[in-house]
Amino acid sequence: MSNSVVFKSLANGIVTLIVISMLSTLLKDMDFTQAIILPYNVITATLAVAGSYVGFTIKELKQLKQS
Repeated sequence: MSNSVVFKSLANGIVTLIVISMLSTLLKDMDFTQAIILPYNVITATLAVAGSYVGFTIKELKQLKQS
């Protein structure tokens, strides 16, 4: 596996955390820092990292088989 899979997965997780925190900030009228540390936002971002890692790994393995 290449390091780009890990970096892309982490980037997806960070973007997910920021977007969900911004939505929480707008909808629930709370501070952005409070929204970032909410447990369900952190869990959602963690699951986004895991899902992205699995998806990118499968995609990379399929590309290697075709080569």
